[in-house]
Amino acid sequence: MVFGTLESVAPPISNARSSDFVRSRRRLSGQPNRTRLPARVPRIRGRACYGPLTDHAGCATLNSMGEMEHGGRGERAPKADRERVVFGLLRGASLIAVLAGFPRGRDTLDRMDEQSLPCLDILEATPEILRRLMAGVTDADARWKPATERFSIAEVLAHLSHSEGHCYRMRLDRFLSEQRPEFEPDDAKLYLDLYRDADPEDAFDHFEEQRETNIEFIRGLPGSEGSRVALHKEAGEITLAQMLHEWAMHDLGHIRQIAELVRARKYLEGAGPLGASYNLKP
Repeated sequence: MVFGTLESVAPPISNARSSDFVRSRRRLSGQPNRTRLPARVPRIRGRACYGPLTDHAGCATLNSMGEMEHGGRGERAPKADRERVVFGLLRGASLIAVLAGFPRGRDTLDRMDEQSLPCLDILEATPEILRRLMAGVTDADARWKPATERFSIAEVLAHLSHSEGHCYRMRLDRFLSEQRPEFEPDDAKLYLDLYRDADPEDAFDHFEEQRETNIEFIRGLPGSEGSRVALHKEAGEITLAQMLHEWAMHDLGHIRQIAELVRARKYLEGAGPLGASYNLKP
């Protein structure tokens, strides 16, 4: 299996943050948390500045794979079970709270005050959420495409790895080092050939490593940096804080997308006639 079983990837939930789960997972039974493979595929390189922030063409295409339907309803875990990992058709805050293992009693997903930047808790939690969603996913599952024009899990992971450095970290650095930098819009579809050749484990490992580094860096910034301004050539004037919100939206869209691919690949057939009423669009 590429991403292991639920038991191998999910230590007991505590009040620790997601990064603590990553560190504790690596110590379980003295075994590494994931298979470290040789870098068989070169890291994806290229220009990637996505926009406009809330509806860029690349993500609109990608997100269309993750529509969750079936009457618009999703299972919601009982409050008493918040500290357990619960898989199901979860949406919005419930998905994040359960899969990331946030402790009960937290009213919001992101701790934000005058001294901190927004959206860091959800951005930090994303790799762990994805790992739990993909528990039991094999290499064949990760490379499965529901249709030729659709994305596989492997391609989504490659896109996340790519955009982490060549969109978001690049923009972050320019926000901090330049006065009113200008960002060119771009389209994720320009990199489809690169995504298609990526190895799912390598892509996820690279994404996770970059995300841990980026969150550690951003947590060291004062909240006042959120007011820094840039010019996005499609969206217009934007602030660093707005980019962080769009970054979180980008994560959530692809979490939903991967969840839809997993349920179509791993669970639909097993549901038999009960699955017929689900209008899946992976």
